[in-house]
Order: sequence, then C-alpha cells, then structure tokens
Amino acid sequence: KQFLNVHRLFGVCNVLRILRQVDPSKKIAAMKSIVYEADAWEKDPVHGCFGIIKMLQNQAEQLREELE
Repeated sequence: KQFLNVHRLFGVCNVLRILRQVDPSKKIAAMKSIVYEADAWEKDPVHGCFGIIKMLQNQAEQLREELE
C-alpha cells in the first residue's frame, strides 16, 4: 500500500531522481519522508502534510492556552 501511495504521488522516476541527489547516509530518512508524505496525501488529498502540521499547531496552541 505504501509503495502504491508513493508511486501515485511521486512516480518511480521522481523517487529515484530524489534519492540520487541525497547523501547516502540520509537515504533511509529521505525514503521515510517520501513514504510519510505519500501516506498523508492519501489520508487527506486536499491538504496532505500541511493538514497534519496545521492540526498539530492548533493542538499545541490549545494546550498552551490551557496552561495559562
């Protein structure tokens, strides 16, 4: 399923191009990031990762307000 998400969002050629440009010591982290972003877009096709970031920022803000 993760492969299909990555393939739909980026395509194999683009993933290979991205990974060729990444330092070898960071390829695993880059691939994890690509998979995470593809999964995020599957869950939220409108906002993707931005939707997750925005939700977490809102939660952090609510917690800050509760602490005050």
